[in-house]
Amino acid sequence: MADSISTQQVQQALKEVRHPEINNTLSNLGMLGDVSITGNRVTVTLMLPVLEIPAQVRDHLTNTLSQALVALNADLQAEFNLVEMGQEKRAKFLAMAREGWLG
Repeated sequence: MADSISTQQVQQALKEVRHPEINNTLSNLGMLGDVSITGNRVTVTLMLPVLEIPAQVRDHLTNTLSQALVALNADLQAEFNLVEMGQEKRAKFLAMAREGWLG
């Protein structure tokens, strides 16, 4: 039952999700924010360097995160709050992106 899933378990599952174009996890890149659970709905704050990223990348990120949640518990439903990173966090993200770019 989804009620028995803890925030810590959800965070651990999401921590392993990798960025499709950068050799690093979303967690290490500073892209994962708050996680809340209400019943079987998990709400995750996904911090993007800019909100205008290509829809294909945004959709890949949210789909991959959703898959990680379903692997944890098939009853979980994901909801995402997309927010833009602040200047300092964006600078750190971009530096890490340059180092780990797979393209």
